[in-house]
Amino acid sequence: MAARRALIAGVTGLIGTRIAERLHEDGWSVTGLARRAPTVARAYPVWSVDLTDPDDCRARLRDAGGVTHVFYAARYDHPEGETESVAVNGAMLENLIEALAPVARGRAHVHLVHGTKHYG
Repeated sequence: MAARRALIAGVTGLIGTRIAERLHEDGWSVTGLARRAPTVARAYPVWSVDLTDPDDCRARLRDAGGVTHVFYAARYDHPEGETESVAVNGAMLENLIEALAPVARGRAHVHLVHGTKHYG
């Protein structure tokens, strides 16, 4: 089987962390994406990327050519009690996919963890 390389957006969150741990345990090559660099050391690299900024996505993901699977567990950080912005969350996902399109041509799968609650 060809090498599996996962790119996990939202890797420092509860769900993203668990996905990364499990895939890493199963022998996958894992790269995480987070808004800010994590404060805890990880067994895999974590790239700091602002998914709300298409230019930052393109600049920081230009080396993501070997990605075969994308796990999207990111969501826009909104104040407690306010309605989640479907527009912002949808744009973040779009920015990631558009930044990966020219570099990750061998991508086999994109998995949205949260579904329509955040992305419309």
